[in-house]
This record gives sequence, structure tokens and C-alpha cells, in this order.
Amino acid sequence: MKKVIVLLVSLLCCCIAFSQNVTIKGNIIASSDGLPVNDVNISVKGKTIGTSSDEKGNFVLKNVSLPCDLKISHIAYLSKEVSLTKKDIAKRNTIELNISLADKTTPISEIVI
Repeated sequence: MKKVIVLLVSLLCCCIAFSQNVTIKGNIIASSDGLPVNDVNISVKGKTIGTSSDEKGNFVLKNVSLPCDLKISHIAYLSKEVSLTKKDIAKRNTIELNISLADKTTPISEIVI
């Protein structure tokens, strides 16, 4: 009976190790001037996990399972997607990202006054 319990505990530990959830930390800047961008929406594609960047451009997403695709969007910048896998894990189940967003420009037609 003890051997069965030890086997079940070992299998459970293996399952937990393979289904690790990670923390994703990052900083978002504008590519035009290098300044931090606040209120950027960061979400995990296909999930209900998301957050937004603070006034310094920093964000944290906790308990994200890999692999995943992050969608980064802001009304004044072009959207971006970032794919992450277990190879991207740095240390202590954390992924650190530095993301730059390009300005969104909208051409307008001639204005007559």
C-alpha cells in the first residue's frame, strides 16, 4: 500500500512540475521617444487573464500557463503580439519583457476652410 501512495505522490509532483504557472513582468515604451507608455492593455490570448501598464510602463501578469500569446494594445499605438514558451523563463518562474510600441498614424484627407 505504501508503494502505491509513493507512486501516486510522485506522479502528482510530476504533473505539478510540468504545468507550471509563471509570472510575466514587463516594461512598455514608445519606440518614437523611448518614454514609458501607461494604460496599455496586456492580455493572454484566448484566456480571461489581463492587466494594464502603470504610469512608468510596468506591468505584471501572474499565474500564466505556457505556451501562450500576449496581446499588447493601446489606442494611440499599433497592437503587438508576443509568443512565449517555457524556453523564455528566466529565473524563479518569471519572464521579463521589454516591449516597444510604434505610434499609430492615421492619414486624413484635405481640409478646406
